[in-house]
Amino acid sequence: MAVRSASNTGLVVALIVFIILTIGMLAMTIIFYTAQTTAEEERAEAESTLATYVTAEERNRDAFAGLRQEAEQRRLSVYGYQQQRLQNLAEYLTGDPNRDLDGVSQEFARFDIPEQGPVLGRVRQMSQDLGSVNDQVERLNNQLAERDDEIDELEREKEELRQAHQEEIRQVRASIDAYRDRNEEMYDDIRVTKDQMRQTLDRQAREFNEERNDLEDQIDDLRQENFVVKDRLNELESILSDIRLRAQDPSQLAAGRVIDVAGDEVFINRGSRDRIVLGMTFEVYSSESAIGQADPRTGQLSRGKASLEVIRVGDRTSTAKVVRSRPGQPVVADDVIANAVYDPNYRFKFLVHGRFDVDGDGRATVEERDYIKSQIVEWGGEVVEGSDIPGDLDFLVLGVEPPEPPQLPSNYTDRQFRDH
Repeated sequence: MAVRSASNTGLVVALIVFIILTIGMLAMTIIFYTAQTTAEEERAEAESTLATYVTAEERNRDAFAGLRQEAEQRRLSVYGYQQQRLQNLAEYLTGDPNRDLDGVSQEFARFDIPEQGPVLGRVRQMSQDLGSVNDQVERLNNQLAERDDEIDELEREKEELRQAHQEEIRQVRASIDAYRDRNEEMYDDIRVTKDQMRQTLDRQAREFNEERNDLEDQIDDLRQENFVVKDRLNELESILSDIRLRAQDPSQLAAGRVIDVAGDEVFINRGSRDRIVLGMTFEVYSSESAIGQADPRTGQLSRGKASLEVIRVGDRTSTAKVVRSRPGQPVVADDVIANAVYDPNYRFKFLVHGRFDVDGDGRATVEERDYIKSQIVEWGGEVVEGSDIPGDLDFLVLGVEPPEPPQLPSNYTDRQFRDH
């Protein structure tokens, strides 16, 4: 019984050792398999990363093998060696090692070299063209040498002509000596003629003094008349100042008065000093109380008994022609003239906003708004740009009311809202 018990114990121990060894082998197998799988994944990832820079097919080519060998000789990576070659090429071509292919192409494009290349072909063509130009320059130099020979020949002819000319001068001098003798005889005749001319000048001087005295008398008379006219002008300016002070509505201020009328021409008391320009138009009224309100669409005043257009501008007065008149209501002196946007002493400020339908075709446009602005500037007003209303604004001119947009559906999209 003791022997059988010892035998069973050894068997159990051997079995336990076998099981432990089996479990250890299994654990080592799992560990090695996991390590192999990880290594294979890392190897695949490394192959994928390497393929980003160079594929397996490219690594098997002779050109890559030679490139790798040259890089190893210079103790560089293949990428570093290739980058160094590209920088050397860029520096060789442009002088800048940091230029990329696009920069090099743009640099050569200035010399009519296409961006797609090849550069060498274009350089060969340019070299051929340069050779042709050099041949042409050589031909021109030969022609220049021929012209130099012609110039030398012309210089020789010039010297011959100079000598011939000196001979002619000697002959002319001999003729001059003969003329000098003749001139002395003529001098005596001129002296007699000079005495006669002096007597004539004395007589003309006496006549001129008499005529000058007559003109001075006429100037004195004109000055006296000028004093009378100035007094009358001062009186008229005083009357105009009183009238200007009584005006209230800026758009109904009288811009001036009619001085005189001659047929279809009307003379007004405004000129370039009052900012009158050619083409400016005015309405004529019998008095300031007859001036009506301006049309809010066009800025035009209500029609007077006549319409004027300036055709000549003087310093203080201007001439206008009658472009419209009413039968039985002629333009006479002391009639007042008016323009909605013109004042001789003040430049009205206008803010024009919106779109306008000046021609009445039912369509309000920006172009017609620009026309309103140009009319205001032409008539002497000032247009304020922008949409803010300044404190010193005189007139606000509004366009037609824009149409109300149609209602959007309840399920509208963002694009429909933006288009709306």
